[in-house]
Amino acid sequence: MTVIESILRDLNELPNPTLVDVARYVHSLNPKSKERRLVALQATAGCLNAEEGEAFEQAVKAEADRDHGNLQ
Repeated sequence: MTVIESILRDLNELPNPTLVDVARYVHSLNPKSKERRLVALQATAGCLNAEEGEAFEQAVKAEADRDHGNLQ
């Protein structure tokens, strides 16, 4: 069994919430992840007007508060 096969076997046995944590960790290890985020930010920067931007910010904060407590 290869390393990848062993990892996939273990992943298949994990509950979904743990898989989300694993996925976030794996993405953080990939040096291209940061590059992709920057490209996406540059492509979408300025696409919302002030009103839309404020509504989006409030929605993100409300969701973060609901899931993780208050944003600092």
